[in-house]
Amino acid sequence: MVLTPSADTWIDVENLTAIIDRNNIQIDGPTEKVMPLDDLKAKWEAFGWHVVEIDGNDIDAVIDACEMAKAIVEKPVCIIAHTVPGKGVD
Repeated sequence: MVLTPSADTWIDVENLTAIIDRNNIQIDGPTEKVMPLDDLKAKWEAFGWHVVEIDGNDIDAVIDACEMAKAIVEKPVCIIAHTVPGKGVD
């Protein structure tokens, strides 16, 4: 399912957590050169989401953010996981 930040205006999403893998790349190059996303956190917050930014390569940070998201029941949660593709893979 593709979910847009404004989806909470037409479906009940208080119990929803979205995780965005923000690795700053697209097939044609860096996202900021191909299609700048500007302030992604502000965009999701503008649609009423609670937004958390984490180091997506840190599994403990991912687990902690997911646990925190379970405790937020009044609005949907968006976790923006800043990642480096291939980090930690040998």
